[in-house]
Amino acid sequence: MKIKVCGITNPKDAKFAVSLGADYLGFIDYELSPRYIQASDAEEIIAKLPVSVISVGVFVNKPLNELKKIQYIFDVLQLHGDEDMAYINELDVEVWKAFRVKDEESIKEIKAFDVDGYLLDTFVASQYGGTGKSFDWGLVGSLVEAGVDKKKIIVSGGIGPENILEAVKTSVFAVDINSKVERMPGKKDKKKLKKLFELFRDSLKKENHEGLIT
Repeated sequence: MKIKVCGITNPKDAKFAVSLGADYLGFIDYELSPRYIQASDAEEIIAKLPVSVISVGVFVNKPLNELKKIQYIFDVLQLHGDEDMAYINELDVEVWKAFRVKDEESIKEIKAFDVDGYLLDTFVASQYGGTGKSFDWGLVGSLVEAGVDKKKIIVSGGIGPENILEAVKTSVFAVDINSKVERMPGKKDKKKLKKLFELFRDSLKKENHEGLIT
């Protein structure tokens, strides 16, 4: 399982997350987000990252012509708005589509998309993301049963040190971490982030060990 630290706004947080073992770093280019960072500023941070770290640009209903001009700054584009397949097919890099999960009905709607990654977030009517709340992770199983490859699913929403062990049990491709490891929006809390990574690594080691025993 991989781990993505999202809402990166400064080089110090980026460097610290990488030192802990983050596989992905997310940069939110959405002006209404308290974690907003311009793509050009994100590019400066990305240029100093190890090549092994994958950068993810997060966008919400960005005009297609504008996104096409900056898409190559990032390794992955994460779309959190109302973008459809016609929009997605115009892009030339890996695309993760975010879906706000509410119930079984919302799971059915996800099947209409053919993307590289399915990021499952919590449904809140007034927000596109960053809610700090978790959804029913049992619905991940419903999505897999509907035919979506588990290796393409990313679980997001309200994941912190207090529930990272439960998130790991979903056995999806990756977990997305953001607000629960902050001291304020856009500024990571080193102690919380370190604690989360320690629990995350220990949990994976335990799973691998048990797998070898069985």
